[in-house]
Order: sequence, then C-alpha cells, then structure tokens
Amino acid sequence: MRKWHDQGFTLVELAIVLTLLGILLAIALPSYANFIDRQRLRAAAETVTGDFNWAKSLSRNRSSTIYTSFSSSGSTWCYGFSANASCDCTTSGSCELKTVLSSGTDFKSVTASSSTINGSKLDAVRGLVTTGAASMQLASSRGYTLQMNLSAIGTVSMCSPGRDDMGYKAC
Repeated sequence: MRKWHDQGFTLVELAIVLTLLGILLAIALPSYANFIDRQRLRAAAETVTGDFNWAKSLSRNRSSTIYTSFSSSGSTWCYGFSANASCDCTTSGSCELKTVLSSGTDFKSVTASSSTINGSKLDAVRGLVTTGAASMQLASSRGYTLQMNLSAIGTVSMCSPGRDDMGYKAC
C-alpha cells in the first residue's frame, strides 16, 4: 500500500495540465494584446485632449492667442502650442509653450491618420477657436480609432468612428 507522501503526479496527468494551460494561454493572449492596443490609443487620445484643454485655459489666463501646429508623416506625428503664429512642431524649440512628439514610447503603435487642427487659434478672451471647428483622428496598429473634436467654442470631445468598443460614443 502506498503512503500519502509517496503519491505524486504521473507523466500523463502533468501532460494534461500543461495542455490545458496552453489552450487557456492561446485564448487569452490575443485578448490581452487587443486590450494593450486600445489602452495605448486611449492614452494618446486623452493626452491630446488634455493638452488642448490646457491650451484653452492658458489662452484665457495669459489673455493672448495660442496657435497650434500639427504634422504627420507615417507613424511619426507631432503637435505643439505657441504664442506666435510661426509654431512648427517639426522644428525643435519652435513651439515654445509645448511640443509633443509621437516618436517616444508613450504613443507606440499609434498613428495620426488625419487632422484639421494645424493652424487653429485659441483666442485670448474666451479660448474660442477663431479658425472654426477642427478634428484629429488617431489609429492603433490593430485598427481601433479615436477622434478628438475641437469645437468652435473651444471644447474638446472624443468619439469612436465606426466602432463603439472603445468606450466612447460613436462619431
């Protein structure tokens, strides 16, 4: 008769457990990769939204017009804010208030697919967008997209074009 301390797992039992673990991992990994992709896109979109809200507040606090710059070339994109109209986010130091480049690890695999924000101006009195409404669309490597809309009154909102699984209303 075997004693309790002599008992263990057989090779067949171990193989069954490892096979089940492999199946569970194969199911879970794609979902995890989608989750990470959506989180990176959300982080980039919320950073852009926060920066535009900051620029609107700054224009009112300083009582001066704030100019925006946006540039996109493939997976590299940038935006910037300046108190002068010659702001170009691709030129280092040109946008003296703030410049954000996508080439850092914060926006890994997020591309800017379109934007009408370049050249927008936030006025000094109420932070209104004097050049009219504008938008910027960001996309992830797995096909998720988010769009930031800058209204004529200077409010920034986010929506999800085509898909509603990002947690934002559809555009």
